[in-house]
Amino acid sequence: MKNGTGSLVVVLMMMLANATGASIGKRKFSDLGEVEIQRRLKQLNSRPAVKSINSSNGDIFDCVYIYNQPAFDHPLLRNHTIQMEPSSYPKSLSKGKEASKEGTAATRLWPKTGKCPKNTVPIKRTTREDLLIADLMNKLKGNIPIINGSKYPTDGHEYAIVNAMHGQFTGASARINLWKPTVQIRREFSLAQMWVKSGNSDPISCLEVGWQVYPQGYGNDNNPKLFVYYTGDSYNSGCYNTYCPGFVYVNQEIRLGETLEPTSTYGGVQTDMFVQIWKDLRNGNWWVSVGESNVGYWPSSVVPALSDHATVVQWGGEITNFMRTKHTTTEMGSGHFPEEGFGRAAFFTNLYVIDTTSVPKDPESLHPYITDHNCYNLIPDRSGPLGTFFYYGGPGRNPRCP
Repeated sequence: MKNGTGSLVVVLMMMLANATGASIGKRKFSDLGEVEIQRRLKQLNSRPAVKSINSSNGDIFDCVYIYNQPAFDHPLLRNHTIQMEPSSYPKSLSKGKEASKEGTAATRLWPKTGKCPKNTVPIKRTTREDLLIADLMNKLKGNIPIINGSKYPTDGHEYAIVNAMHGQFTGASARINLWKPTVQIRREFSLAQMWVKSGNSDPISCLEVGWQVYPQGYGNDNNPKLFVYYTGDSYNSGCYNTYCPGFVYVNQEIRLGETLEPTSTYGGVQTDMFVQIWKDLRNGNWWVSVGESNVGYWPSSVVPALSDHATVVQWGGEITNFMRTKHTTTEMGSGHFPEEGFGRAAFFTNLYVIDTTSVPKDPESLHPYITDHNCYNLIPDRSGPLGTFFYYGGPGRNPRCP
């Protein structure tokens, strides 16, 4: 949102001040009237909880019976039978186990503050602000650029990403370095993630996993949060985590929206997390795993353009810039440019795409997309045990990025 961000700032401020679905001029910025807000809050929070868990930042996660989770509010999933475990895995990776840890000191990335009982899953108790922010962020998310020979309009989002394109992919994986970047204002965010998408299909389907620092979206918490996201209709609908139906949760311990820790330190110990999205070739479900654990899956029916395979995989960083006269100081990655290298710049390592025979492979070629290399940059490489990897990130506003 580097250019023309003023109207978006107004939209955000007014959206939070008045959640009744008003509009400014022709720009409608909330479809959630008060009646709809209350209906959805009741729907999301009326599920009987077997147990409740208090998170480190004060959020409450309710352990609800697995068939009472929000996924089954989706009209296409009313008669869906849960698949508790994948029936097929990528051939060289067993049950989402972590890849090589060479070059990084990876540790367990979520606190052991409680585990839900058997046959239940942890669902974040939803507040009114949660719904408004989730609705707004989905509208602002938009389509992620694919290399097309020209600078793609970013509508306030800035990127340093790489693309694996024009393939037939049934998944992808990577190790994502974990940091706690500074976000200048609470309505901006900074994230690192992987996208698996149907490319230029109409409509686009896309699956995402990664971490995000977004104070406004997580109760003024500035810590990195684990998230998943999906859309089946070119970002007209879809959502983070379980704020809307579609994602089938099967893990009793990993809590979507929970703080990831510990984070990396500049010049010190580096932490990362292994993420993977892949298609179960026996039934078409798209699974996501984090570390050694399978978190859940999206049935292929909710992402129709991915019913066969994906054509694009993307990895990298994204920030939002809502400043009007100067560039934001919101950091991407570690807040340092990739030229600083290991221990100082953020990185992705062990990038793999998964082909239609379920075999993980190094991407044949990577196409960088960088919104403005003076603000945030990226350097791809291939090197030994790190496989295909890249450094990325930056500080935002600096003498080269005023």
